[in-house]
Amino acid sequence: MSVAQTIEPPAAAPPLVTAEQLLAMPDDGLRRELLAGRVVTMAPAGDGHGRTEMRLTVAVFNWADAHRLGQVWPGDTGFVLARHPDTVRSPDGAFVVAQRVPPESERYAEVVPDLVWEVVSPSDRPSEVLAKVGVWLDAGVQVVWVVRPARRQVDVYDADGGHAVLAVGDTLTCPSLLPGFAFPVAAIWR
Repeated sequence: MSVAQTIEPPAAAPPLVTAEQLLAMPDDGLRRELLAGRVVTMAPAGDGHGRTEMRLTVAVFNWADAHRLGQVWPGDTGFVLARHPDTVRSPDGAFVVAQRVPPESERYAEVVPDLVWEVVSPSDRPSEVLAKVGVWLDAGVQVVWVVRPARRQVDVYDADGGHAVLAVGDTLTCPSLLPGFAFPVAAIWR
């Protein structure tokens, strides 16, 4: 007598989510992004992360606004980086030069930022941080600042493949997008 084996079919992958479906999800306090149609969920940022993010965002906003260079967005703003499948990322801060600023809307911003900054949280793995930098650069972002509080440094990546590491004694600049902007790295943590 033979015993028949039951072979279970592979589980179906969940359906891809669009930017519009992501926006319609209920607010339960968690941050969500889309990466090629797949929902990525993150816990809210901690206190130190939020303070660091705000200091840098305010510095860039004040400079860009005073010189009419473009628009600055704080963290939690979603940017549509790709469609079909949709990718919606939310950096800790973003800047778009004046001539590329889209009309204001209640949807996600339909523009790839020129500059983004990300603050590394204690739970972020190095591979995840580099993958996020790659997503931004592949989408067309010109400069990515990765703020590393544990090391008190900022990694600067540019679209041409350049990478610089700035320490506490250095000054953060971005001459191609924010002419004249100069912010001491140490001031990020004052």
